[in-house]
Amino acid sequence: MEVLFTGPAEEQLKKIYCHYPENVAEDLVEKILLRAETLAHFADRGRIVEELRFMDQGHRFVLQGNYKIIYRQLNGKIYVTDVFAMNQNPESIIKRHEE
Repeated sequence: MEVLFTGPAEEQLKKIYCHYPENVAEDLVEKILLRAETLAHFADRGRIVEELRFMDQGHRFVLQGNYKIIYRQLNGKIYVTDVFAMNQNPESIIKRHEE
């Protein structure tokens, strides 16, 4: 399966560069991208995102460091919809997915 990042997920990756020195951010983003690519072969391994269960769209997540990589499967593709720092308020996951 192909793994694609949505616009909002890409924006979250860009924000990592605002919070860390460039070399740290590059390493962190690379690890997130590599972890996301593994979903192409094991998409069902992620846990359900409880905060988004009400949407009934099958959002799941895998962890990479202190980040949740939130994704869903649709039409034979994996869409990464968010990269969520776990030190954020979990309610903001809902707000970001309602937009």
